[in-house]
Amino acid sequence: MIDDSLLIRYIAHETTEAENKHIEQWRKDLPAHEKTFQDLQKIWEKAEALKNNLPAFDTQKAWEKLTQKIDFEKPETKVIPITKTRRLFSPLRAVGAVLLIATLGVAVYLLSGRQGQEEVFAKITKTRKDTPTLTL
Repeated sequence: MIDDSLLIRYIAHETTEAENKHIEQWRKDLPAHEKTFQDLQKIWEKAEALKNNLPAFDTQKAWEKLTQKIDFEKPETKVIPITKTRRLFSPLRAVGAVLLIATLGVAVYLLSGRQGQEEVFAKITKTRKDTPTLTL
């Protein structure tokens, strides 16, 4: 099977001698190959005829028209900063504050006013008779 691009190059006379021989042999191999080639050649000829009938295109004029349109339609740009706003009272901060206050409260309670004091709930003493007495 021959690629269509090779056949197009053949029709446009852009192939080498070796490619020309290969295509000519391919066309002779089957009638379907010759029909494929003829159809492609008709399409090529019609495209060439259309190409010759097109009006000339002025690229410079088209470019100027496009740049004027772009300049005219350029909207006012508004700059929006992409910074994340920090919320003062986020749920995580609130939980942290509560834990900090609770920890400080427990620390103050445990460390204040209890130094040097011992709580005695019961005291066992021995008397002269060697019998222990329990004093509450």
